[in-house]
Amino acid sequence: MPPRVFVALAVSAVVPAVALGVLSPLTGGTGHKDRLAILELALFFYAYAAAYAVALGVPTFLLFRRLGILRWWTTVLAGYAIGIVTMTIATFQIPPPRALLLYGALGAASALVFWAIWTRAPSGSPYDVPNDA
Repeated sequence: MPPRVFVALAVSAVVPAVALGVLSPLTGGTGHKDRLAILELALFFYAYAAAYAVALGVPTFLLFRRLGILRWWTTVLAGYAIGIVTMTIATFQIPPPRALLLYGALGAASALVFWAIWTRAPSGSPYDVPNDA
């Protein structure tokens, strides 16, 4: 895989990591936020987000590319599903609907960031975006 795919994976994992750091009750709840605690939690969550991106995102990327269905909207839908699967794996149970929406949205946002970076692949690359994307 070209370096741009690795960069896209690395950057896309920042989205859920930072969001979870900000949303965590450990960072000060709804009042004053402790920026250092947010950064520490974001770094903690980044390791997990990156691991799930590699374990679930890369195979999905490769499968969609092989099937010729890699588009922005399929990427977002897959990211939403991966976000839900990630939450289910992390908690060992089916999460409540509110958590499903949150983690699905984080997965979709992360996938959209991946797509935005990946689509900037140099022309002629086997990872070029199809014309109808």
